[in-house]
Amino acid sequence: MFVGSIKVILLKRTNYKSMKLYYHKTDGGAEYLTDTFIECDNGHKEGTMNDKTKYIVRIDGDITKDAGMEIREN
Repeated sequence: MFVGSIKVILLKRTNYKSMKLYYHKTDGGAEYLTDTFIECDNGHKEGTMNDKTKYIVRIDGDITKDAGMEIREN
């Protein structure tokens, strides 16, 4: 199981913006990366989905082929 965060670089023409995404795996096995997290007792940051979450990446099967991203527009 992956534990930690992933740094993502978003490209917009010639400007770059980076952010961390945090891993979350549901009891049912679905895997996600989100821009919001909770801090666990051991100090680990685990991805979470709540009203402040803007970016959600769902990983289905092979990450190189089967991933989708949702962006909340508020």
